[in-house]
Amino acid sequence: MIQTFRLLVIGIAYLYFLLLCLPYSVHAQDENRENVEYLEGELYQRALHFSRDQVNRAIEIGNRAIREENPERRTRLYEEMMEALNDANRMFRVMESKPREYELIPEIINRHWANEHNSGADLLNQRDFTESDEVLYRGAIIHFNNAIYLQPDSAHSYIALATLKLDQGEFTDAIHYYELGIERLCQPEIQDFDILINLYFSESRLHDVKELIQLARTNFPDELKFTQYLADYYLETGNSEDASNLIRELMEKDNERPEYFFALGSIYQNKAAEFFQKRDLADNLDQKIEYDETARIILTDALEQYENAVELDPDNRQYWKTLYQIYSVLGIHHKADLAYEKAGLE
Repeated sequence: MIQTFRLLVIGIAYLYFLLLCLPYSVHAQDENRENVEYLEGELYQRALHFSRDQVNRAIEIGNRAIREENPERRTRLYEEMMEALNDANRMFRVMESKPREYELIPEIINRHWANEHNSGADLLNQRDFTESDEVLYRGAIIHFNNAIYLQPDSAHSYIALATLKLDQGEFTDAIHYYELGIERLCQPEIQDFDILINLYFSESRLHDVKELIQLARTNFPDELKFTQYLADYYLETGNSEDASNLIRELMEKDNERPEYFFALGSIYQNKAAEFFQKRDLADNLDQKIEYDETARIILTDALEQYENAVELDPDNRQYWKTLYQIYSVLGIHHKADLAYEKAGLE
């Protein structure tokens, strides 16, 4: 699943129109114009001349950045470029009539953002990163950091950076960058929730995963996988009753999924194991017998669910192995022998 999402990131890396959801922030400063005292006359002309010089300076610095092959050395050039553009924009803000150069600012920034993001994506798409690919990995990191510096609201640069961290097995950093990316998306999609939920599970961040699952279910109420994730959460936190109810809810909507039957069987099996443990710890013989009978009744319920699962997926060796264990405990030896063979345990 992580690899599938990685391909999605690479596939959209070159879609320049993504920036439509991420307007350049300097223009946001013009939203409140009521208290702006606009320049006129000679002051306007001076400000106009200064601003145009700064935009031209930014263009020249940006061209130097493009010619610079080392992405790490570009970072300082981008800082100078942005300083010039911000100086120009401060003047443009107090001009009621904006010149053409004002509209060039987002075009300049977006051009360099796209160059850095796509350069990082090129490296990301070349191969899986190993120790011998450290130079490529470091180069991609620098490209994406440059892209984020230029466009702090670029969700897909953060997500691409998270993908790099996943390749390296750095899950904590991957979660951090992916969270930043999700926050900046116009509308998170199913796969966006999917990957972060799995990352939270991998790092045992159960409080965060529950909140994210609930948000995902609100946004995509018909997507069954998020109900399944909530059942997984309940299982992780020992809430078998709520997990069972959710799994039955899933079965009502789709009773052809063997994993649902297997999950429900696992809940019954775990409950049976609790009574077997009570049997082993009991001092009174009558209690031992009672606990043993209860455990075997519950284990029979588990067996029914496991048999349903293996009927839907007869080539699943894990299902057969589990059935072999249950048959053996319940003393159903002729079926245990078949399950042993099907599980490949010979």
